[in-house]
Amino acid sequence: MADINYCYRKNEEIMCKEFTDRFYLVDPYRRVLMELNETAFAVWKLIDGEHSMFQIIEVIARDFAVDKNTAEKDVLKLLKDLSSREVIL
Repeated sequence: MADINYCYRKNEEIMCKEFTDRFYLVDPYRRVLMELNETAFAVWKLIDGEHSMFQIIEVIARDFAVDKNTAEKDVLKLLKDLSSREVIL
């Protein structure tokens, strides 16, 4: 299991762009575009090298009025995906 006290940081090569109320992560070197939903964008904003996974889960559960188990499952899945793509470090 992942260390929920770990603080991910964004890969500085990745850009976040907004187009008509939609959010995208752009990797210009790999030529990859990822669309983020509202929840994923909220997580993205919290990935700053200071917020731990635990803190991000707490914020998402509170702000999106979901139970903590659901928030944990969804946040950890997203962080694992972003990490495997080297979008976050």
